Amino acid sequence: KEGVWPVPYKGPYDGTNISLPMQRMEERFPLLKARLDNGELGLTDDGDVVVREGVAVSPELFLLVREENRDRAVLYYGMCFAVGHGGDSLRSWLPYVRSSFGKEWQKQAAPGWWLRNDRGEWNKK
Repeated sequence: KEGVWPVPYKGPYDGTNISLPMQRMEERFPLLKARLDNGELGLTDDGDVVVREGVAVSPELFLLVREENRDRAVLYYGMCFAVGHGGDSLRSWLPYVRSSFGKEWQKQAAPGWWLRNDRGEWNKK
């Protein structure tokens, strides 16, 4: 996987590819899955993980969601560059990539997980 996605990203996860964020997402998934299974978290149509309304947000839960969404943002950014749409076209392509990933994450969601659509409405899969 190393070196597959060249991304000139400068930020919290400085690097030339998306391997590190993908690795962290894979390692973090069991923690996310438990929170998605019990309904504390949900998946948005634009590719984020969010804490659902009425859930008490502990520091651990806040950090889990923040770190996951940060890695997802790097992934989406990297995918724009990987398909040749960085630079000037990044602004127009990033929402498309986020939406595409969001739809796929929701499609792959387990039964019982909460999904938020583009109108902000929650539905249980």
